[in-house]
Amino acid sequence: MATFRAYKGTMHALTIKPFEIVYVCNLLVPKPITESKFDENIAFMNKKEIELDCDLEPEIVEKEISKILSTNNF
Repeated sequence: MATFRAYKGTMHALTIKPFEIVYVCNLLVPKPITESKFDENIAFMNKKEIELDCDLEPEIVEKEISKILSTNNF
């Protein structure tokens, strides 16, 4: 189940299909990192917001985005 907050602040939940990772390339093994180094690496990251300028009502945009997320199992 994935939950998200809509533009009006209401919470919604989507049921998603189970996803099982069968194989991961062994070249993608993460390097060990300390908590302090992790905090240092993400300190510059800021919250980002996406602003869409279109002629659709927010309810329609939300519905379409939810449909896309559901179709792609997000």
